[in-house]
Amino acid sequence: GGYSYGVNNKPSYNSAKAAEQISRANSTWNGKNILGKHAEITYSFYEWGQENEPGSNQMVGLSELQQQQILLALQSWADVANITFTYKSAPDSQTNLDFGNFNKPKGQAFAYLPNSRVLAGQCWFNVQNHSENLYPENGNYGRHTFTHESGHSLGLSHPGEYNAQEGVKITYLFDAR
Repeated sequence: GGYSYGVNNKPSYNSAKAAEQISRANSTWNGKNILGKHAEITYSFYEWGQENEPGSNQMVGLSELQQQQILLALQSWADVANITFTYKSAPDSQTNLDFGNFNKPKGQAFAYLPNSRVLAGQCWFNVQNHSENLYPENGNYGRHTFTHESGHSLGLSHPGEYNAQEGVKITYLFDAR
């Protein structure tokens, strides 16, 4: 129950089953297992000096364009969930979501689910080999990545038991995006 089969014979969940599946970690900013309640969430953008420019193989601050696109991604979540986002000028231990770039040969992006650890809510975007992350725009893969990783930082999991890794079989109709 809770799903049907698509044209390629992979299951496609109904809305209730899909919601249950992507929130299965029960990890929220309101606390473990507290689902369906309004959330007040703070966010900030990491900033670093000029020595950490793209290509330096270190952490890199976000450009103005990236910040604008992250705001649009957060607005997308606020439009469909009971969430209010508030900007904080600098990351600290009380900030829920923190956004930054990194330079590494592999990996598109990653984020951490809400929890009590220091890394909770951090979202990182690779700008070394992913110009779409450096120059995101509405409808491109960089903007999609910002929305996707923000979803993880809000407590949402992937629809299947995978992490978009090579050699891992995708088990549902539309793939890992």
